[in-house]
Amino acid sequence: GHAPDRVRRTCPGEGQARKSPSLLTRAANAGRALVRNAANGFATAPKDVQQQRKRICESNACGKFGKGWCELCGCHLQTKQALAAESCPDNPSRWPAWKAERKPGPVRVAFLTPSLGQGGAERWIVDLCRHLPGCEIDVRSVWLIDGGQSYQPFVDELSSMGVSVFGGPNLMAGRPNAMTGINRIGPHLASLTSALQDVDIAITWGLPNVTDLLRGSEFAGRVIVVSHGEADATKELLAASIAGATDFAAVSEQARLAFPTQIQPRCRVWWNGCNTDRLQIIQGRAVQRSLWGLDDDEIAVGYLGRLHHQKRPLTAVHAAVACGDKFRPVLIGEGLHQTEIIREARRLAGDRLIAPGAISPIGDALAALDVWVLGSPAEGFSIALLEAWAAGVPVVSTRVGCLAEIEQQFGAMVTEISVDASEVELRSAIHHALSPSGRSIADRARRVALEHLTAELSAQRWAEWLREICPVAV
Repeated sequence: GHAPDRVRRTCPGEGQARKSPSLLTRAANAGRALVRNAANGFATAPKDVQQQRKRICESNACGKFGKGWCELCGCHLQTKQALAAESCPDNPSRWPAWKAERKPGPVRVAFLTPSLGQGGAERWIVDLCRHLPGCEIDVRSVWLIDGGQSYQPFVDELSSMGVSVFGGPNLMAGRPNAMTGINRIGPHLASLTSALQDVDIAITWGLPNVTDLLRGSEFAGRVIVVSHGEADATKELLAASIAGATDFAAVSEQARLAFPTQIQPRCRVWWNGCNTDRLQIIQGRAVQRSLWGLDDDEIAVGYLGRLHHQKRPLTAVHAAVACGDKFRPVLIGEGLHQTEIIREARRLAGDRLIAPGAISPIGDALAALDVWVLGSPAEGFSIALLEAWAAGVPVVSTRVGCLAEIEQQFGAMVTEISVDASEVELRSAIHHALSPSGRSIADRARRVALEHLTAELSAQRWAEWLREICPVAV
């Protein structure tokens, strides 16, 4: 029932820290609480209500609490949380959203991340860092936890934009790590404090308990927790990460629903965007296919993205094998499970498999594919899917993440398959994607992606919201 140590933030209109209530104030509040709860038979609130109040208390968003006591009225947090009669003069159900104000000038932001590896969330960070400055948002830094993986091309991109990258001295064992471009400072608090210097808003994802993370940093700005997924593991992480956050965002409606129920109404949805510069075509379809050893009459059925078991890239291999000898499976990318996935793909497809590793930019690779396949059981808003749309490749996909809301607004975007699709279902989906109907869907998806789902538009939506939640002080 005790709150964490106080995070140094202030409520609206308060320019300095509050004094703790006097003993007389505490006694008066305790008396009122006793009378009201006695009249109610000292009934306790339902468990879900207690949990909701507990999370609000522990979020400590504006520094209301210290040593387990409310600093506004002197009530103990256990009283606020447990008893059905909300007798506290400042009870949780009446707390407004916390507001912060800033100095004139652009909003200054930092991104806090568990890694800078090769995932979609990391690409999301890099793309926002590239385009937010054009929307008058000052991106000051990116911070990753000590021991988090760092992908050198991402670090180089951030450095080229003038964004400082901070991390601890330890590297992720057994994985490639960036050897240059990161300000590696130990201990943890020193690197985090450096990253948050002169920052108005910290944007976080994938990090548990923000209160614990920020303890001791003296950061007094807003903290946004962003949901990038819909899987059970994401839900568990988000439930643990909301403590200390002031605002919540998600990359799709499904990702919003991964937050605890009481947080969902406060969560804003901002769709991801595609960095069209990555789709630049240098050599063209014919040259790329020739480099891969593809004959003109062969059909390339592929996946381009992170090679991780969660993404189920082998779905593309199963689909190609189910369709016959003229269909060649193509796996493009790197990742944690790359070795195991390529080994299994070779077992399934033999010499028909094409596995060129990572390719950048990706325009030639996508142009060389005839069908792109996503077999993932859960997503938030797959950037790899978005890139396939923008490149005009027919897509076969499970119905995950953003797909339902995008199709509700714009019409069919993919040929749909189930998560555990049979060979018959996969074969039917591939042939439909290659048909005139499938080609028409791909053309629509390309138009939608280029008109509504670019990284520039995503940055504009984020910038408007950041200025809304962090207005200039009057």
